[in-house]
Amino acid sequence: MEHARSGQEPEFLIISSIHPSAQDLQMLGMLQGDASHSTRVTGHPILHSSEYLFLFSGPAAYNSHFPRHAGVIIAFDENEPQSIINESLYNIAEHPSIDGIPILAFLVNYEDGIIHSIEHDYLRDASLEESLYQRVVVPLPIDPSCLILLCSDSRVQPPVFPEGMPLAIQTLGAHIPRYDKNHGECTQFDAFFKEWFSICSPKQILIIKHGGFVVECPHCSAAEASINANAISERFLSEVISAITSDASRFEDELRDDPKDGALALAKATEANIRSYPAIEVARRNGIDLDELIFIIAMDTLTGRILEIG
Repeated sequence: MEHARSGQEPEFLIISSIHPSAQDLQMLGMLQGDASHSTRVTGHPILHSSEYLFLFSGPAAYNSHFPRHAGVIIAFDENEPQSIINESLYNIAEHPSIDGIPILAFLVNYEDGIIHSIEHDYLRDASLEESLYQRVVVPLPIDPSCLILLCSDSRVQPPVFPEGMPLAIQTLGAHIPRYDKNHGECTQFDAFFKEWFSICSPKQILIIKHGGFVVECPHCSAAEASINANAISERFLSEVISAITSDASRFEDELRDDPKDGALALAKATEANIRSYPAIEVARRNGIDLDELIFIIAMDTLTGRILEIG
């Protein structure tokens, strides 16, 4: 884990819903390395830690290994129901890796770049909330036709495309699990895909693998950690990395020790898992060519350069 964490010292864990994920970083002035990332499915609450393994539990456990823990930031759209806010805050606070860390919750008007603190009964830091207000800028608009899957790594941030900011799912290794109808995280993903395919066309899903392709630096933290998955003892992190290792192994010809190869295998596993969702299969039956929908992209960790598609 020590090598996987090299070059990072994030101060925040930021939890964003899929639609404004890239906007949250920009709106709060988060620079490269400032924040580890996690995600919730738009329009749905964060579930209990055991049910939100890839979206929240794994990233939260990973973030706990860094020395600086200023706060956990979660943003809600100003029109979201109070029930979603309450359930999400409760389940964040229940995560063992969040103990003793302030939870900074905001209601956001993304169009105008206006945020308001949410009152809650968990640990807060009013002075830190105030300092975040001073950072706020109006974010760029969202391009709803583009969805990216990006690592939780604090060193990588969503790219800006000519049409605007993409929708973003940020997890360890940019990985999402294979569909399981009995798992709440998967049913939320499927609900998102179903809703997304109903609102606009054409669409693009970009799975971003990252590493030291231009400047020498550590590769994807999840790919690094998966080399020695058995050495990870923390419960949620161990479960995520073990699942990542197992999924990626389906796309590796032999046992490898190069995280660059691991990052590619992990991206291929994520692509295969995306195809397992019922909403994606419905889209395929309705005429969408999945080979033209989903692409794997390489991004250099430090420069943020998009290097290749394929």
